[in-house]
Amino acid sequence: MPPGGSGYSQGVLLFAEDSRHAVLLIANMTYPEAPGKYQAWLWRSGQLVRMGEVDVNRLGWGIKTLYHPQESVLRFDKVFLRKLGPNTNG
Repeated sequence: MPPGGSGYSQGVLLFAEDSRHAVLLIANMTYPEAPGKYQAWLWRSGQLVRMGEVDVNRLGWGIKTLYHPQESVLRFDKVFLRKLGPNTNG
C-alpha cells in the first residue's frame, strides 16, 4: 500500500521541446529500505537504458530528470522503476 493508505503508485512524464529531456514526477511510491532509492529505466522491445536513480521521500514522492542524448525519450515504450536492494550496487 502507498504511504497515504489508498491508491496506486502514479507518475507523470513531462517532456522538453527537444524530447531528449524529460522530468519524471512520481507519487504514492513505497518508501524503500536503505538506501531509499529506485533505479529508473527506459524500455522498448527488450532494450533497457538506465537513467539513474530516483530518491523517494517518506511520503512516497520523487522526481528525476531524464536525458537521452542519442534520440528522443518518446521513442521508448515505458519508463519503469526498480527498487535498489541492500545487495544492489546500482
